[in-house]
Amino acid sequence: PFSGASKEEAQRLKKAMKLVYMWFAQRIIEVFFDVCVQDKERKRFWLKYVHHLSGFKLVGSTATKRLLQGDSRIGSMFFKHFIETNSYKSQTSALILFVKNKMMVEFSDTGALYVYNQEHSQVKFVNSHKFINSTNDLKIPSIQLLVESDYYYTHHNEEGRLHHRGDWQNRLTYWLNDKVLSQSNNNISFWETKDNEIFKE
Repeated sequence: PFSGASKEEAQRLKKAMKLVYMWFAQRIIEVFFDVCVQDKERKRFWLKYVHHLSGFKLVGSTATKRLLQGDSRIGSMFFKHFIETNSYKSQTSALILFVKNKMMVEFSDTGALYVYNQEHSQVKFVNSHKFINSTNDLKIPSIQLLVESDYYYTHHNEEGRLHHRGDWQNRLTYWLNDKVLSQSNNNISFWETKDNEIFKE
């Protein structure tokens, strides 16, 4: 895509691609939480971090796919990012967000956010499938809590689940700042490996 471009022009094109991708990711988050969940709190939370995203995927049934396609904000643009379940009309769907070396999975039910490290088998599973049996395949209910706390201390685990109740926004914000955003050694670049795809898109 950068054939004939100078180094400066290539950098400007890459910056433009990132901006377009960020705009697209913002729309995906808005539509998912408006259409599949109707959860303003979770939508507001993740929109604050859209500029940190390095990738995303949507998971759901055929009915969910058609429902999303009917929203003029994204139309059919999300198809290449969609993983379809084998259910035609299941209402449960999922939004997968990649930030640095973490994969975070939000579900349309109110349950929990699941976070997996890049090396986890769940990440390989998601990246190698366009069809899965169910959104339940993305959950490991026995996984530890992402944030463990008692009266005396709070411990942040590298991966785990976090329930959307109580003061979950602050707990997740502190965890993100501690385990993801402040880390410089896990800055996985999505853009370098996906230049051609994003440019075409």
